[in-house]
Amino acid sequence: MNVIVLGGNLVIALGSVLVGKPFTRYYVARPSAVVEQPQFKCALNAIAWLWVFAFAVMLALQLVQTLLGLTIQSSAGLGLMIAQIAVLVLTFLLSDVPSASGGRRTTAP
Repeated sequence: MNVIVLGGNLVIALGSVLVGKPFTRYYVARPSAVVEQPQFKCALNAIAWLWVFAFAVMLALQLVQTLLGLTIQSSAGLGLMIAQIAVLVLTFLLSDVPSASGGRRTTAP
């Protein structure tokens, strides 16, 4: 069952990115003028790709567990941990992206 759910999530996330409408866009509570900014679109696209990666890792771990009969306590937990680390790295890399108010966000020295 987990393989089907994770596979469905992967297909939806990957399909949305490939057609140019990342699913992350529909979870944003910002005015449409902000969402249409190129930097914001880039960030949403990057976050969607991170979710694609996380779903792919979780699916691969679940397939290994299912096909080989291995006992992995939490393949979803490992995938989520990898996604969280990737989000932290992306947040650091995108910390110089202009904010919604037009100013530039900077990291503390």
